[in-house]
Amino acid sequence: MFVHVKSTRHTKIGTLRRGVVYAIDEKNQAARSVVAAHTGGDNPAMKKVSAAEAKKLATKMVSLDLEDGSPTLSEDADELSAQFEAMTGALKTTEEQRDAEVAKVTERDAKISELTSALEDAEKQRDDVIAQAAEQKAKIDELQALVAEKDDLKPKQDGKK
Repeated sequence: MFVHVKSTRHTKIGTLRRGVVYAIDEKNQAARSVVAAHTGGDNPAMKKVSAAEAKKLATKMVSLDLEDGSPTLSEDADELSAQFEAMTGALKTTEEQRDAEVAKVTERDAKISELTSALEDAEKQRDDVIAQAAEQKAKIDELQALVAEKDDLKPKQDGKK
């Protein structure tokens, strides 16, 4: 038997959601009583439908019977627990990798700061050397001017200029 639920109901066989077609075991007394209670009246919460009609109506068909070979709740819980443990391990590994990368970046930033400071010191030394060279050049130019002036003051000998 199939029922199409028109409005959500919380029943003794479970929560039946609106718009879903359920396959109901006709041998189950609880299921039969829920179907009987909710299909009667002027505005029923569910409607009995045929298999063909169920396929047309259903966007999702749900069976309330536990089929042979289907996983039990404890098997699902064990599988989910194993998946959770695997994901937790992967998360810890990822966090460790992230921490290692953060440490590398911090170390690299410290090295960059050290190199920047060394570059600034080298630029200052270069500027000092350039200034000293300019002073020395000025002194040399001054001495050359004095030597040229002294040469002009010497007496001329033997027809040489």
